[in-house]
Amino acid sequence: MTTTTITVVNFMSSIHWPTVVTTTLGSGVIAALCNAGVNWQLARKSKEDDRYEKLYGPLKFNLLLMKLIVDNKDDVINDIEAYASIDLRVDMTIKHVSPLILKWREHLDNIKDLFEKNSGFIRRNDFSLVKDFMDGYVKIQIAQDGQNLLAVQSNRIDQILEAVKNLQNKLL
Repeated sequence: MTTTTITVVNFMSSIHWPTVVTTTLGSGVIAALCNAGVNWQLARKSKEDDRYEKLYGPLKFNLLLMKLIVDNKDDVINDIEAYASIDLRVDMTIKHVSPLILKWREHLDNIKDLFEKNSGFIRRNDFSLVKDFMDGYVKIQIAQDGQNLLAVQSNRIDQILEAVKNLQNKLL
């Protein structure tokens, strides 16, 4: 039994305790830093997923539908222009183009609502596009309500069309 006790004591005395403590603490710190890095990446990915799910996914969907409506409206107008009778063209324009414009306007309102409800998810480099869109939206609201003749006279309504086109060019 003395030999076993002496061997354990010799083994324990041969360990360099400062190295063991430093290695143990160092590996713990490295593990904590790696864990923090992974958690940061997961949080960032989660925020990007939320941003896409709540704002950019629906935004792209509405912009795409607006583009398709405009393309189809242009085709319908080209078809209507083939008719000789002006009365028939006016009637067909009212009947076939007006609903497309109303649908386009619904998507415009949806985009405004998306920006209002999810403003915290707007990317910094997209703020100028959103500002132009919201400014154009306010101007079209004023002109539509007949409250500002300057908005109509100076073609300021075109700003919303340009803002939508810029958003489509960037996001689609």
